[in-house]
Amino acid sequence: MIVRKLIVYLLLLVILYHPYVKGEVFAAENNVHVFMDGQEIHFNVQPTMKDQTVFVPVRMFENLDVTITWHPEHDIVSISKEEDDMELIIPIGKNVVIVNDEIITLSSPIEMIDGNTMVPVRIVGESLGVLIGWDEHTNTVIISTTAIKFAYDDEFKILGVSGENQSIIIHYEGGNLIDEIRLTHVTTMDEQALHYTQALIEDPSFYMDIEEHDIRDEKNNVLGYIFLDDGTFINALLISEGLAKFDAFSNNSTWNALFEFLQTDAQQNKRGIWSDADNNEQQE
Repeated sequence: MIVRKLIVYLLLLVILYHPYVKGEVFAAENNVHVFMDGQEIHFNVQPTMKDQTVFVPVRMFENLDVTITWHPEHDIVSISKEEDDMELIIPIGKNVVIVNDEIITLSSPIEMIDGNTMVPVRIVGESLGVLIGWDEHTNTVIISTTAIKFAYDDEFKILGVSGENQSIIIHYEGGNLIDEIRLTHVTTMDEQALHYTQALIEDPSFYMDIEEHDIRDEKNNVLGYIFLDDGTFINALLISEGLAKFDAFSNNSTWNALFEFLQTDAQQNKRGIWSDADNNEQQE
C-alpha cells in the first residue's frame, strides 16, 4: 500500500505539468443516449461527446459497487473497487486518467459541469470490468455489467454459425458439451445477416448474457445476448443496421427498450430491410 501511494504521488506530480488540451463539445448536436443493462439512463447533466470520446457524469458508476470520492483540495475524483484492487484517479481540468499506476492520456480534459464531474465512459467502465459498446447510428452507449466471457481455448471453440427459421444459431463446443446459442429477440430476413454475424463471431472470444426466465427455446437452443470483446452487441447491431427485426416474444426482457429504440431509428432512416418503402409501410 505504501508503494502504491508513493507511485500515485509521483504520478500526480507529473499531472501538474501535463498539458491542458482543449476539446470541442458536440453534445447538443449528437444527443448521446446511454443504456445500462437494458435500461436507458436519464441524467440531470447530459453526456457530452468530445473528440470522439463520450463523457458521462461520474455518479453513473455508483451502482457498480465502487467508492467514488471527491478530493476538493486537489480537484481530483477517485474511484476505487476493493474486490478487484482497482483505483482510478481523475484530475479535473487535465487530459489524463490514472488507472492503478498507468497514466492514460485523453484528447480532451476532464471537465466539471454544474457540479458533475464528466468522465470518459469507455475508459472508466472497462477499467471497472464492464462491457462498453457504441451504436453509431443513434449515438448510443451500450453497457453490460452481467455478460459472461467465453474465451477460445482447448475446452471451448466455435463450430460454426447457421440460419434456421429466420434465426441465427451459434454452434459451440465446451468441454464435452456441444450446444447451440440462438441470438434472442432477433428475426433475420435474408442471408446478409447470417454472413454479417459469421464475420463478427470470428473474434477469438465473446461474452454472453441470458434471461433468467427465458433460458432456452422450444428446440433447446440457449437464448443468448452476444457481445464481442470491444463491447459490440451483436443482437443490437443487426437490428440497428436493419439486417434483422426485433422479435418481442417476451414483454419483460432486459433489452426490449433498446431494441425498440434501434429498430425505430432503422425504420425512420430506411436502413437494410426497411429501405423498401412498401415493405416499411407493411411492417408499420
